[in-house]
Amino acid sequence: MRPEPAFAGRPQTYRGLFTVACSNPNETCYAVRFCIDGRVVTGSGSNANLRLRNYRTYEVKMLSTLKRSLPLLVIFAAANAPAQFYKYLPDHGASVSVGATGNFATPLTTNATPYTFNGVSQGVTLTNTVSNQQQSITSSVGFLTSLQFHPVAWAGVEVNYGYQHYSERYSYNQTGLAATQTASVPTTTHEATAAYQFHPKHIPFQPFVNIGGGAIDFVPTQTRGANQWRGAGLLETGFEIGMPHTNRKLALRIEGRGLFYRAPNFYNAALSTRSWRVSAEPSASFVYRF
Repeated sequence: MRPEPAFAGRPQTYRGLFTVACSNPNETCYAVRFCIDGRVVTGSGSNANLRLRNYRTYEVKMLSTLKRSLPLLVIFAAANAPAQFYKYLPDHGASVSVGATGNFATPLTTNATPYTFNGVSQGVTLTNTVSNQQQSITSSVGFLTSLQFHPVAWAGVEVNYGYQHYSERYSYNQTGLAATQTASVPTTTHEATAAYQFHPKHIPFQPFVNIGGGAIDFVPTQTRGANQWRGAGLLETGFEIGMPHTNRKLALRIEGRGLFYRAPNFYNAALSTRSWRVSAEPSASFVYRF
């Protein structure tokens, strides 16, 4: 066998698995050094080329087999996932609820400050001040759905999605205008919250207290303004009553919810009240227990 020379050319690496080195970059490579399963294999001349071709053929076959097998693996995992999920739900005391909720907001604090801006009227620059900003909302009825897990008899966790549609109302005074000015912004809210639940069991009903938080997305529906996210704290209390003749699979949930968050201003500094408020939300839902 011809000994390997001191290679003048720069070795070329393929896929990090084997190296082909040439005495001249313009010449045909005749010495091969590559690794299979952690073992270094060397060769030269036709023997090296044969080993290289065999290895590359083996590599192509392996990649082709993996590509053909991947859809079958995905289908198998997708087919098996629902069965595992449905087994997980009853093992962890899962339940899902769908219901309606009201919305009655009360301001907790208000920290509005006068806002000054310059305006041009008939070619004259005037200084205007907005003051005494106030904010409220219209009462509304919305939608609420929850998914709960109860891994132990006395505690669990829940995730919630809530939907509301109402109007944010603003009032303010402006220099040069005698009457109080008003503005109304139709708004849709999307609530995403989670909470810890504590529920000592009683017969025939089960009371609970939930403490958690999340975020609310305020979306103006009739203006081009941007939506605005606010963090929110959540407190819930209520009880569940199992429905008769359903083997405790169905229940009615009655609860009162409190969401604590900063009122939105939709990035309008002139109307901002910098206020915190609480939304009181009485709710009634139907519950299905897995």
